[in-house]
Amino acid sequence: MPAEIRPQGQLDRDLTTLRDNVFRLGSLAAEAIRRAQQALVERQSALAQDVIGDDRQINAFRYAIEQDCYRLMATQQPTARDLRSIIAAIHITAELERMADYAVGTARLSLDLLKEPMVNLPLELGRMEHIAQEMLTDTLGAYLRWHADLAQQTILRDREVDQLRKKLNQKLNAHMQAQHDHITACMYLMWAGHNLERVADHTTNICERVVFMVTGLMVMEEEG
Repeated sequence: MPAEIRPQGQLDRDLTTLRDNVFRLGSLAAEAIRRAQQALVERQSALAQDVIGDDRQINAFRYAIEQDCYRLMATQQPTARDLRSIIAAIHITAELERMADYAVGTARLSLDLLKEPMVNLPLELGRMEHIAQEMLTDTLGAYLRWHADLAQQTILRDREVDQLRKKLNQKLNAHMQAQHDHITACMYLMWAGHNLERVADHTTNICERVVFMVTGLMVMEEEG
């Protein structure tokens, strides 16, 4: 028996709920990133464990949203514009879940760092997290407001994070050469920088999906 097709008004309400849920998932991912970074900076093992434990909730929420998307496609016969919105939500939630996974990675690194000699954290690491959070905030705003221009502007900020990671690695490499007993700790910090860079990369991927959702055109970040 074919699925029941509900009125357009119901579809509009369902799409609003979908967008709200995607935004909520984004907020959870952003909070996981913030708390993981705080655990790293402040050497808080309990906070790191909380980030790791909360990841299951984020994963479950992502798959619940994805199931809603499939239900809408099966029951609502969405127009091209609405279909793009649903498809974008599927991709965006996957990107947000991956961001939360990187937050978990940073939380685990913070636990490993507790076993090593204390190393002063380079300023670049905090700056990377600040920019990555700004990018995610702007990206979620662009998604909610169907703002393709804001999404495209946000893509450009990814290069700032890339440059900061290069500076971070340069500083840590120099420190390792001078302080051999800090090599392991510095390697962990490099991985923390890698995680933030990947958060920015996934944010860029979301921006590309927002542009597709609004315009129907696929864009790719230029290399270089």
